[in-house]
Amino acid sequence: MTRPTRQPRDGVVANPNTFQVARQSLGNDVQHFQTAARTPFTAEAHVPAKGGHVGEPCIWIKNANGSVAYIFEGCWGHVTNYAGVYIDVYTPVL
Repeated sequence: MTRPTRQPRDGVVANPNTFQVARQSLGNDVQHFQTAARTPFTAEAHVPAKGGHVGEPCIWIKNANGSVAYIFEGCWGHVTNYAGVYIDVYTPVL
């Protein structure tokens, strides 16, 4: 199923944790999770060294195919991140 294109930081998601709590719980290691649909993914605390958010703490999401999304504090609680990538399947389990 293909999801429709949405604008960056679109929609609202009720996450059980704040961005700070979720990021801190990751520690310094890659952590393994599953979405509600049981799709495996990893998450790690990250600070980008290039791009539009250099030095801004984020959570880096990856699946079996590689990098999926960067989740920054400003995106937390939204369906999509700054790039318009759907993050709502990941944030509720972090």
